[in-house]
Amino acid sequence: MWVNAREMAQMAPPERNRWVDFLRALSILAVVFGHWLVAAPYIDSSGAVQGGHLLGILSWSQWLT
Repeated sequence: MWVNAREMAQMAPPERNRWVDFLRALSILAVVFGHWLVAAPYIDSSGAVQGGHLLGILSWSQWLT
C-alpha cells in the first residue's frame, strides 16, 4: 500500500500544495471523529442496546456543530 502511495506522490505535479493535502486529510479525520463522538449508545432497562444522539441528549453541545 505504501509503495502505491509513494508512486502516486511522485506522479503528482511539483506545484501541488502538500500543506493543503494535509489539511484536507485532517478535516476528513475530524468529521469522522466528530460523528463517532455524537453517537451515544446505551443499554436500556431490558438489556437491549439503544442508540442515542449526543446533540439531542446534551443541548449545550449543539454549538459545536
